[in-house]
Amino acid sequence: MVTRVLQAPASDDGPRANGLSKHKLGSTEICTRIAKAKQAMKARDYAGAMATVKGILDENPTDRYAVSMMIKLCSLTGDLPQAERLFNRALEARKANSHVRFEMISAYSRANEVDKAKGIFDQAICDGCMDKFMVHSIMRACSQAGRLHDVQQAFEYAVQKGMADEFIYTTMLNAHGKFGSLADAQVLFAEVLRSFGPSKQLYNSMINAYGIGAHLERARHIFDRARREGHVDSYTYTTMASAYSTHGLHVEARSIYALAVREGFADKFVMDRLKRS
Repeated sequence: MVTRVLQAPASDDGPRANGLSKHKLGSTEICTRIAKAKQAMKARDYAGAMATVKGILDENPTDRYAVSMMIKLCSLTGDLPQAERLFNRALEARKANSHVRFEMISAYSRANEVDKAKGIFDQAICDGCMDKFMVHSIMRACSQAGRLHDVQQAFEYAVQKGMADEFIYTTMLNAHGKFGSLADAQVLFAEVLRSFGPSKQLYNSMINAYGIGAHLERARHIFDRARREGHVDSYTYTTMASAYSTHGLHVEARSIYALAVREGFADKFVMDRLKRS
C-alpha cells in the first residue's frame, strides 16, 4: 500500500551514522526539555511528556528530535493520525532525518500497519537516509507479520551496506527459527559466533529456534553451553523452559525454572511460572 508520504521530498539530512542518541539539538534549553520529556516517558507520564515536547515544537516546529519524540508519544497513546500529520510535515519541510523515519516506522509497526512501515523504509533507501535502527525495526515488524521474504530483503540490504550488526543477524536468525528454516538459522548462528563472538542474545535465539523445531536435545546443548560460558540471563531460562512446556515436557520445564532460582536468575516471570507449574 503506497501512502502520500512516499511522494514527499527527501530529507537533506543524509544518513545518520552515529545512532539515535547523538543528535545535536539547537540549544541547552531544548536539551534540558528533552531530558525532562524522557524522564516523563520513562515514568509512563505520557501527558507530561507530550506537554513538554509540545512546548519545544511551539518554539521550534522543525526540531527533528522533538518531532520524533512527539511521533512516538502519539503512537504510544493511540493517536496514529496525529503521528502521520507530524511525519508528513517533517517530510514537506525536508526535516525527516533517519530518526524521524525510524519513529514513524515503529509507530506503524505498533499499529500493525506493516505495508505503510515498509513504504517508509523503502523510500528511505531511495533517499539515502537509512541506518541500522530502521533495518532492525522493519525486520522485526515484518517477522511479526509473517513476511519472511521482506525480512530477508532488509537483512541482505544491511549486509550489503555494511550496517548489519549482531542485533540484525540475530533478528534474521529468529525469523528463520520462527518460520521453520532451521538449517538457515544454524548457518547464521555459526556466522554470528565467528564474527561477533558468543552472547546472551545469540544463545537465546538459537535455543528458541531449536525449541520451535522440537529439537529439544540441541536446545538443551546450547542452553548448557551458555551456562558454562556465563552468557545467560533470565530469558535464557524461560526460553528453555518454554521449549520444554510447548512440547508437553512440563516436569523438565519446572526443573529449568527451579534451576533459574538456584542460579540467581529468577525474575518475576520465572517465579510466577514456577508457582503455576
